[in-house]
Amino acid sequence: MRKGQTELIDALAGLTDLPWELVCAGSTTRDAETTRAVRTAIERHRLTSRVHLAGVVEDEALDALYATAQACGQHENGTRQQGSHRIAPQGRRPRACGSPKTS
Repeated sequence: MRKGQTELIDALAGLTDLPWELVCAGSTTRDAETTRAVRTAIERHRLTSRVHLAGVVEDEALDALYATAQACGQHENGTRQQGSHRIAPQGRRPRACGSPKTS
C-alpha cells in the first residue's frame, strides 16, 4: 500500500489487549483501491470500533486530532500523494516538532 495503512492496521491487530484508537485523516476517494484495502483490513481484524477513517480534515480539526494523540504520523510533501512519513510522539504535530522521517 502506498502509505502503509494496512500494515499499521495489521500490526495494531495484535495489540487489542491494550487501550488504543487509530484515526486516519485523508481523502477516502482519491484512491478507491487503497481505501477498499484499508476498510477490508479493518473489518478482517474486527477493529471497526478502534480504527476510524476521518476523511479530509481541515487544519483546525487536524490540530485537534494531533492535540489529543499520543503518537502521530503524517505523510507529507507538496502534493500529499507521494513523499515521506514523519512520526511525532505525544500529540505534537510532526512538522512543528522536527521528528525524524521514516519510510
